[in-house]
Amino acid sequence: MKTLALTALTFSFGVVTSGCSAGSGNVGSSGQEVTGSSVSSIAAANIGGTACGKNSSGGYDFGSSCTGNGGYPEYWCADFALWVWGQAGVGNTNGLTAAAGSFYVYGENNGTLSNTPHVGDAVVFNYSGGGVADHVAIVSQVNTNGTIETISGDWGGSGATEAEFSSTSHVVLNSPAYAGVVGSTPGIMGMTISGFVSPSGTSSGTCPYGDGYCTSTMQCESGHWVYRDTDPAACTSGPGATTSQSCSYGDGYCTATQQCDNGQWVARSTDPTACTSGPGASSASDGCSEGNGYCTATLQCDDGHWIVRQDDPSACTSVVNVAEPCTNGPNYCTATLQCDGSHWVPRSSDPAACTSGPGA
Repeated sequence: MKTLALTALTFSFGVVTSGCSAGSGNVGSSGQEVTGSSVSSIAAANIGGTACGKNSSGGYDFGSSCTGNGGYPEYWCADFALWVWGQAGVGNTNGLTAAAGSFYVYGENNGTLSNTPHVGDAVVFNYSGGGVADHVAIVSQVNTNGTIETISGDWGGSGATEAEFSSTSHVVLNSPAYAGVVGSTPGIMGMTISGFVSPSGTSSGTCPYGDGYCTSTMQCESGHWVYRDTDPAACTSGPGATTSQSCSYGDGYCTATQQCDNGQWVARSTDPTACTSGPGASSASDGCSEGNGYCTATLQCDDGHWIVRQDDPSACTSVVNVAEPCTNGPNYCTATLQCDGSHWVPRSSDPAACTSGPGA
């Protein structure tokens, strides 16, 4: 007897949206190279599809979607996700079934369960343990702001029985984009994100180059592509590697591992007073809370600290002609600023002007 992982998911206004069953049976696949974009493209090519309708490869089901319920349509969100992976060439689908929760267990068993979404991943909702979950969808897009779009099978059906619901549901794009955060409950989905699962052996979101390999916008970190770090030391190889160790922020500007010293990036000093600005600053005396892009006539807010305003006009998105107060007293200096008349100003070239502070 088949155990149902989800008989119906109903919003407060009474519309049954998604249903999935805990059926059995694996879908085989070829061993061709797999990419996240190929998974997403195949999923997108089947938007509008149904449990027994014609799919993009010419067949008339997604695995056992049409007949898995005693010869009738079964809840088929996992059928669809598994079929898409198979069509994309995922060679290892061992353990995946018509149960949405089987994807979570697959991720645990293959080391591909993650809190970070990648295009081509399966995203599991309402996982309650024991291989039971309420829904699974394919991640079709990951945006720079952390939101995602997904494509779901078995969505938007109606009817009182499994066969009725599954006969009327479709493959749909879950849009607009929603936050891809594990533990959150996006309104458009009505369920809690439990985790993201990459196909074993896929290049979806993965990078084989090792930590420190960078493009102009991405870097390789723990085997996955992530958005590039602002720390110049993080990129040591690849087309986006830091080839120049020059820095333009001024002495005392620090990241977590590097600091600017005489116009060059060097390893960060253990002296806590050496870092007075930048994301790795040790002192908050020159702190700003207005956010990056906020500028006065001479200063700009950069990662929580005031620095001398840059020549780049795009660095300032809001300019306020005010003087930023300092409470450290006259002649107190950081590496780039000094306290003058109770306000921060760019540091004077006169060495006698700085008698206290980390830049004295």
